[in-house]
Amino acid sequence: MSRIHLFEFEDQPWLPRLLRDFMTGWLDFMNRMNSGWDAFAPQVARLLRASRSEQIVDLGSGGGGPVLRIRRVIAETQAIDPFLLLTDKYPNRDALGRAAADPSGRVDYRPESIDATTVPAEFQGVRTMFCSFHHFQPDVARQILTDARDKGRAIGIFEATARNVPAILVILTAPLAVLVTTPFIRPFRWARLIFTYPIPILPLLCLWDGLVSCLRSYSARELGMLVRDLESDSYSWEVGKVRFPKTPVNVAYLIGWPAPS
Repeated sequence: MSRIHLFEFEDQPWLPRLLRDFMTGWLDFMNRMNSGWDAFAPQVARLLRASRSEQIVDLGSGGGGPVLRIRRVIAETQAIDPFLLLTDKYPNRDALGRAAADPSGRVDYRPESIDATTVPAEFQGVRTMFCSFHHFQPDVARQILTDARDKGRAIGIFEATARNVPAILVILTAPLAVLVTTPFIRPFRWARLIFTYPIPILPLLCLWDGLVSCLRSYSARELGMLVRDLESDSYSWEVGKVRFPKTPVNVAYLIGWPAPS
């Protein structure tokens, strides 16, 4: 199946902020409950050690996402207690503000728009992208990777979607998942209920964006092609696959790190 770059509603600047925040808030709720993300904690810990860093700079954080869970898993299992900085081009400021209230005191966020292709040089640490790399066309995706390499930052690209039938079948359950979980999402908002039940915009938006995310996802081979010309003696790349636990879905990941100075 060839990669198809259709549009996602979440990417559109004209989408009302209220709806975008509800979508990213629902994704954040689902990701925090999903222990499958724990499978990527060892790769992030590898990057922290390889780059001798104690900070994660998450790009495209949405409402917080799985990186919050992964930071906690690393702190509990890897003898590293990394500081986490959350960023996004369209930051869900309310959700990120709540995420920054993490009791560990090791989480913060930037309220301004941060472009993943030109991350400010002062943002030191391992860069991560969870569930967001598929949003970018190949030329822009390569810019993100090049920016990390040129600034000597380690980077990890991790997805939960894939361009195959099992992943698409899982995504088809998204509308039901929105209907079932919405009453449990906090903070409670009447508008969230209105756009979920009597006016079911959110289940449909999440279904469309989920299906398009699968069609946009990069395969392991395509990730390898993106970095084919970016490897050097001073920077290394690794492409791999991980079975997302409790699902039939195999997802590709990409990590890159600078050689020790």
